[in-house]
Amino acid sequence: MGEIKNRQRPDSVDAAMELTAPSGNTDSILHYMGLAIDRSNLYSKDALIKLLDTCGGLDSTLDKVRDTYTERFGNQLIWKYPFSDSMQDGGTIIPVQEGFLFLPYNCVFEHGGARYQLSGAELLSAEDIRTLQTECRAYMDGLLSALRDMEHTMQARPATQCVDTQGACSINFPPAVPEPDRADTGPCNPLETELRQYLVTIEEHISQAFPVTAVDISAALETAEKQYQDGTLVVQQSQPTARLMMAQEENGGAETEWREF
Repeated sequence: MGEIKNRQRPDSVDAAMELTAPSGNTDSILHYMGLAIDRSNLYSKDALIKLLDTCGGLDSTLDKVRDTYTERFGNQLIWKYPFSDSMQDGGTIIPVQEGFLFLPYNCVFEHGGARYQLSGAELLSAEDIRTLQTECRAYMDGLLSALRDMEHTMQARPATQCVDTQGACSINFPPAVPEPDRADTGPCNPLETELRQYLVTIEEHISQAFPVTAVDISAALETAEKQYQDGTLVVQQSQPTARLMMAQEENGGAETEWREF
């Protein structure tokens, strides 16, 4: 991959950031993120690409657009889309006068952020947006499912880390308690048939998807958590998506792993 040549920002960059009303119909309204936006207050596709081409096609240049949109609309309106086959590149979605512009990137720098491939910029069609939704949902559903498995595994058998006198580190898991062999019908000692008290815990999982408006996916999770805590988001009763069970001796002795049933 070739090196990027540093471009000098002209003194008139800030002036170039000013938005001007386009010719033609300026009454068209874009309904987006709960806002009714006059399209004339957005950059045009060509003006935005020209700005990035002139001042450097980096995310640090796009910050000027974010600042302008935030000042005008109270929200930057721009979303990163960090999903791809390699998970090393992605794109950014920007509302413009013509619709929604997708700027792809394939590398990110420590200073300047993502470098955009301006030649690959394109306006998203409804079909393109549906494809992005499908990709994003598939990744997030898979990630959430994996995190649920991790949570149940660590609840059932929490690991402990030990360091010996030589400084060697080891991770220990408590042994799983095997379930009784119900096929064993041989003679047994009467003392072994004494009834004991066990605690059986049954856990049901329900889920519900909520639309959340945020600047990025991490902020969306934080916003959803706060809204859930204050009672704004309420998961409605529904059929469980998973059922788990585990048992333990009442005195806190042996216990089984969590298992689905």
